[in-house]
Amino acid sequence: MSDIVLTFPAPADPISMNDKPWKQRKLTPPWRDIAYMRWCEAHPGSGPSGRAAPSPAEVHVTLPFRHERRRDPINFARTVKAIVDGLTLAGAWPDDTEDYVTQHMQQVPLV
Repeated sequence: MSDIVLTFPAPADPISMNDKPWKQRKLTPPWRDIAYMRWCEAHPGSGPSGRAAPSPAEVHVTLPFRHERRRDPINFARTVKAIVDGLTLAGAWPDDTEDYVTQHMQQVPLV
């Protein structure tokens, strides 16, 4: 299986589970939309009806942060979900269920 790498600048702050619902709704579209656009640019002609990603696919996300402080990675699952939704809309896979895509969350060691 070959890797498909999409790199793009952060379109907004990462979405935290701790954010207020209105802020989560505001931050979700930029992440979803840039993932959609980057997939379509990387796979011209595949469109939402086609599927170019291997199944099952694994999604690994590296998020930029302005400060080096401890973070709980699971709090940013909404950012990953927005990216996966954008890729699903772009046709990377038919659905974002476990049959087609898995997401791996980084574990934080307990201190």
